[in-house]
Amino acid sequence: EEFCNGFRQQAPDILLTTLRFANILGYTAKTPMALLLQGRFTPTLLGFDPMIQLIHEEDVMGALVYAVLNDVPGVFNVAADGIMPLTRILALTGTIPMPILHPLAYWGTNTLRGTRLNPIRYIPFDLDYLRYRWVADTTAMQNELGFYPQYTAEEALREFAGHKRRHTHDEDEDGLTFDEERLRDTLERRRRQKERLVTTGEE
Repeated sequence: EEFCNGFRQQAPDILLTTLRFANILGYTAKTPMALLLQGRFTPTLLGFDPMIQLIHEEDVMGALVYAVLNDVPGVFNVAADGIMPLTRILALTGTIPMPILHPLAYWGTNTLRGTRLNPIRYIPFDLDYLRYRWVADTTAMQNELGFYPQYTAEEALREFAGHKRRHTHDEDEDGLTFDEERLRDTLERRRRQKERLVTTGEE
């Protein structure tokens, strides 16, 4: 983003759109958030439950295409509807938290970084992201850029969890199957999209 700001100053006549994505989640996306949630257990910081935003990998592609096809200059935060605490995210994806005292966690990451026991394998981003609120304003994304993610944060998590269960053969017999969940969420996304088109007068 610093490079983009410098480029904007050097070439003010060129239209430049900058997208700041929330945590990207999808079963084909090898992102820090996906890596954090893909296992059965994941480290957390004892006593901290930060609010977090997400964005589905398909909506990331959709936002990039939309930005290319629509000339709207500016810097925009891009995130799905729905902000939730880390504990809720872990619960929806069937990930069991392993709380660690935060002074010990910070000491361990600093001490073991670069060794064979590199903690980046278990905590794929800075520990501050597991400690502090991680939320950005998306008003400009909707009102100025005109982009609306298709997936809510909960839908993105449910789909990720379904892929995770299928991969580990841990399908929940008491709940909806993966395919049933996908069908339900797809129908809900189409309903929202139709309502949005009616509201904006595009239908």
